[in-house]
Amino acid sequence: MKITENYIGKSGVEYVFEYEDADSFDHLEYEKCQQTYGVCFCEDKMVIQLNGKTDLWGLVGGTVEPGEKLEETLKREIQEESNMKVLSCLPIGTFCPFISKVLFFWSKYVFLLSSSSLKKLF
Repeated sequence: MKITENYIGKSGVEYVFEYEDADSFDHLEYEKCQQTYGVCFCEDKMVIQLNGKTDLWGLVGGTVEPGEKLEETLKREIQEESNMKVLSCLPIGTFCPFISKVLFFWSKYVFLLSSSSLKKLF
């Protein structure tokens, strides 16, 4: 399935967002893969994180570091942000924002996590 949506931002910049289902990310140009995010579950709960810069809740993920594979990036981000262990994962799709004719990719995974190392927040 492929979903495309046009959007004009507050500053007047035109965006084209494109999502496509994927069971592999082998077709992506690695140098254009900037971000990766996971739809994470622990038991019957979805795991989300609070972004300290924007003060918004969202999917766990972050920036791909040089030499890192997409899955490695997300496993690192999950460990850093939630201190949870990844039990299994699989790719589910790509998100492609076209901003001012510049193309880059954000990969999306689904993860099953273990709560045995869950950070105690309270």
